Amino acid sequence: MVKLRWRDTGKIETLKAKTYIIAAGAIGSPVILIKSGLTGRSGQVGRNYMYHWGALAAGLFS
Repeated sequence: MVKLRWRDTGKIETLKAKTYIIAAGAIGSPVILIKSGLTGRSGQVGRNYMYHWGALAAGLFS
């Protein structure tokens, strides 16, 4: 990635940097990369994501 472009309040902004950190979580980061066309040819971005079911129960007893 050479530059980052986004639209804020109707104006297109551009930022150039050597390194970018994408920190949008396990679901958001692959989505950003895929929609931006930055996945490369391997097709592996987001492929091994697994949702792990879990439950939490809490209570207050007297």
